[in-house]
Amino acid sequence: MRLKDKLQALRATSLSRLDPETWSGLSAAIERLRMMQLAEHSLAVGETLPDFELPDSAGKVVSSSELLDRGPLVLAFFRGGWCPYCDVTMRALEAARPRLEELPAGLVGVVPEKPEVLAQFSAEKGLGFPLLSDRGGRLARLCGVFYDMSPAQIAYYRDKRELDLPALGAGTGWELPLPATYVVGRDSVVAYAFADADWAQRAEPNEIIEAARRLASA
Repeated sequence: MRLKDKLQALRATSLSRLDPETWSGLSAAIERLRMMQLAEHSLAVGETLPDFELPDSAGKVVSSSELLDRGPLVLAFFRGGWCPYCDVTMRALEAARPRLEELPAGLVGVVPEKPEVLAQFSAEKGLGFPLLSDRGGRLARLCGVFYDMSPAQIAYYRDKRELDLPALGAGTGWELPLPATYVVGRDSVVAYAFADADWAQRAEPNEIIEAARRLASA
């Protein structure tokens, strides 16, 4: 089953549990991001991935130069371990990881949460690829995929789902990255880019693998 189909099934289940007023507020938040054209103005194919140094779940600082020295890199932004769509996507990428490593190509996730939070849910999900803590959403901002949540979003996560995102986050408050994925060559140039205002839309693993394969064989 494609990742898209799994995510659509998850969205349908979620909608069945939401009252119309709540879904209206969440869908308005998605439409707001579309009107802002955040995804359209974010890091694009042909542009250069910003240099970064971010701590992983163990607190070890990992640099973009270190990662790119090893070959093409797949970099995926996630909202957090609390997000069911991120959960499904992380598991799909973990399943794709052996195929990426054979190319070889690297894979990292970037999440605006504290390293200790990342360590916990990485272990729970059995992830074999590193998660990097994007404190203050600095890298997400540089890539143009970071945004302030709408009042309706905040109310839903805080009151309905009882999530304290400022406590989980690494200095990000009620801000989140768009779901975005990049495949980057060793020269830091983006060869594949995906970003969407709707957090239920994610890059398909087969497309990511194919983009990494083209770079690895170039």
